[in-house]
Amino acid sequence: MTPEQEKRLVAALKDGDVGAFEALYHRYKKWIFNYCHKMINNVEISEDLTQEIFIKVFKNASRLDTEANFRAWLFKIATNTCLNELRRQKIRSFLVPFGFTRDDSGNDCEVPVVDPSSKDPEQRFIDEEKKVVLKDLLCKLPPRQRAAILLRIGHEFSYRDIAYQLNLKEGAVKSLIHRGRQRLLDMVKKERNEKGD
Repeated sequence: MTPEQEKRLVAALKDGDVGAFEALYHRYKKWIFNYCHKMINNVEISEDLTQEIFIKVFKNASRLDTEANFRAWLFKIATNTCLNELRRQKIRSFLVPFGFTRDDSGNDCEVPVVDPSSKDPEQRFIDEEKKVVLKDLLCKLPPRQRAAILLRIGHEFSYRDIAYQLNLKEGAVKSLIHRGRQRLLDMVKKERNEKGD
């Protein structure tokens, strides 16, 4: 396909031409899949992301500048989609050590957690118990405190980013996190006192 043919297809796509979309899809789907696979390192997820990317291309085609480089625009969408997937995976990988994650429907799922480096069954049991306690304590926090703490500690967001995400002022976020940490500490102390540790 020559650059002129591609420009004509992009112009037609911008006007909603499904045939133009199909031609561009068939031209770039392998490239996008390979790019996703290199970013994500999972065939099934890469296939899903490839479809998601082309759906975004079709939905946003009317905004495309016909003089712009279609390939660069397509890969920008692919990059952002892959980065979003990696963020979702990071969230999942953060939650798994606490013994829970969410399935595709958004439901909580219990995940058996075993530390393969720990050969001592007693230590594994103690580690599991700590994770269960922490999960339970986090769930007892008010939702905003829990979200702020998870965003800050689990995902290393800045106070400014958390303020944006929770629609609060930065000072309010700092206070929220401080109160949440203090509440967690108080709950841990109470838990220890009740168990006689």
